[in-house]
Amino acid sequence: NSAQTGKIKSEELKGCTVTISKADVTLSWKDIKSIQYAGSPELRQARSLVDAGNMADAIPLLENVRKKSDLRVILKPHVLNLLGASYMRSGEFDKAVETYTELFKQFPKSQFLVQGGGENLINAHLAKGNAQGADGALKLLLDGAKQAGVDTTPLNLLRGRVQEAANDFSSAAASYKTVLDAATSDADAKAAAELGIARCLWGQKKSGEAEAKYRALVSRDLPQLVLAGAWNGLGDIMYQNGKAKPDADLITDGLYAYLRGCVLYVPASGESTTEYERSVRGAHDCFKALSEIETKADRKTAFAARSRERLEHLQTKFPNSPYLPDRK
Repeated sequence: NSAQTGKIKSEELKGCTVTISKADVTLSWKDIKSIQYAGSPELRQARSLVDAGNMADAIPLLENVRKKSDLRVILKPHVLNLLGASYMRSGEFDKAVETYTELFKQFPKSQFLVQGGGENLINAHLAKGNAQGADGALKLLLDGAKQAGVDTTPLNLLRGRVQEAANDFSSAAASYKTVLDAATSDADAKAAAELGIARCLWGQKKSGEAEAKYRALVSRDLPQLVLAGAWNGLGDIMYQNGKAKPDADLITDGLYAYLRGCVLYVPASGESTTEYERSVRGAHDCFKALSEIETKADRKTAFAARSRERLEHLQTKFPNSPYLPDRK
């Protein structure tokens, strides 16, 4: 493999067009090792603030950058995507919806159409219990992509999410299978579709089939968020089986599965935090269950403290998370 550098000409869902030695070359995202954007030190600062969990300072900074008339066009979708994610993290779902709606009206071909902004836009509506809004948002994304000449197959990943939220697991699985079977789908989209099918099997109470698919996924080199979701799926299975017996070893296995999503496979700034929040809640549940089973006083106290720490982290960093105990 040879490394080359060039200047970005445009970015969209299918890849990035780069000018290399005066020639324009379109590269898929998986073929790009890194990108450095010039022109907005404020955006870099805001990204650092988001990564540190400081939404209170990141949001006003990004709002100021958003309004700049001289902001490079290539950077505008990045600013809107990060701002929308910051509003999501703060639980300001209406502002997140407004920001993402602007993003996709201006940039219907955006690389954030599915992962990141698109998923967060759907999740913002679902977090408010607004299934009709989620359907409307999906239509907005589909119509914009069609008019811009973009292959809409990957958007079936979002359609599946909406159907899952309505507990329509058979329809959701069919949407994911559309992505899995499409010749135009890349490997990352297919992996996300496989994860969606595994979730649907779990939702249909087909625990054995779901576990087999989750284990097949975690054995491969896949995107971080797919691995986090697959490990969370295994955590769900082991935790529930361990609680039913009860079996401390099974619950501990579930805990280690969830912790991968907290530590190893964390989302990048601007990406959906759904799996991260789910893993934190799962770790809380496992520690709590272990504290209830444990007979030694010191270990019981330690497990209870760790359970509280996980819950406090979720409450502090994601105050409106659907995975908080009083919301789920």
